[in-house]
Amino acid sequence: MQRLRAWCGHRAGPRPLAAAAANRAFCAAAPAAPVPLASVGGVPNVLPHFPEVRWAMAYGSAAFAQHGQSQASAHSMVDYVFAVEDPRAWHAENLERNPAHYSWLARTAGAGWVASLGDTDAGVYYNTLVESVVPARRIKYGVVGAQRLVDDLRNWSHLYLAGRLHKPVLRLREDAEIDDAAAANVAHAARAALLLLPPRFREDELFVEIAGLSYGGDWRMLMGGLGERPSKVSDIVHGRSEEWRSRYKDALGELVARGALSVESSLDGSRTMVQDTSAEARSLLLQALPAAVLQDVVAAVNAKPVADWTPAEVVAKASHERVGALLRESIGKVVRRSSLGQTVKAVLTTTVGKTVLYVLQKIRNARN
Repeated sequence: MQRLRAWCGHRAGPRPLAAAAANRAFCAAAPAAPVPLASVGGVPNVLPHFPEVRWAMAYGSAAFAQHGQSQASAHSMVDYVFAVEDPRAWHAENLERNPAHYSWLARTAGAGWVASLGDTDAGVYYNTLVESVVPARRIKYGVVGAQRLVDDLRNWSHLYLAGRLHKPVLRLREDAEIDDAAAANVAHAARAALLLLPPRFREDELFVEIAGLSYGGDWRMLMGGLGERPSKVSDIVHGRSEEWRSRYKDALGELVARGALSVESSLDGSRTMVQDTSAEARSLLLQALPAAVLQDVVAAVNAKPVADWTPAEVVAKASHERVGALLRESIGKVVRRSSLGQTVKAVLTTTVGKTVLYVLQKIRNARN
């Protein structure tokens, strides 16, 4: 109990019960971290400049300075994602409000073309290197249909925006359906990481594994980290323990409450985790993963049709290490398809000059 209280940041006082969820009861003593506001980290609230959105976030190194970088520069580009109810109607209004944000081709083709192109691949349409919203600062924003976002979060159909939401983000506008799906996405990531890790590991190793889920098949990383620092994944985690702990408190608390995970806290504040790698525990983790990645694992292990398998049969036939390797390969396939598709799509959504400038900026950041 001492270790469990340490995990949740226990403070003295009454512990309200939440019978509907074991993890809430487990972590009741630790108050939930407040939803970050747009002013956190100096991230501008750009929503008044745009048509109505249903949900919004800021993410990336401008929202959370990464290891090896100083606090995000006041001139660094900020990344946003807006989830909207009707992408075509939203782009139609935004083309009237902010035509300069779009390429000549997009302005000429119109909102229907923009929305149709945006709906391909991972379902998000980006305008990048936008200079007219925040003085002396560039922004990049992606627009996605709310249901496309929910699908990716719950089912890992593309692991594109879902991958970005594995990491700490700043929510600028909340939505119950999307936030519930985001919580499911975080729980998926925690379970997948356990299947990729050994029985005993450090807390930071868990978070690095989670951060790397959406980079394993990214074509930029496969091409020697084109435009990305080789240490990018670990840099996302290093020095940001509290943000990661807050992000995964409920998901890991549920695993602790079920006995699938235990946490040992040291006097220096570091934490070591021990997971149950029994066949039953691995079967439960595997069963809870999204079908988009699960079916590849099943097909590789089980000779029978996917519809006839059971998780217990899979873990009985494959070791913990074998299941982890197959899962990593399956996740990589999903990420590879979506990252390449979105990159190709970017050629049509921006000007040649902006594309060159964006790539040069990424390479410069990777060298810093």
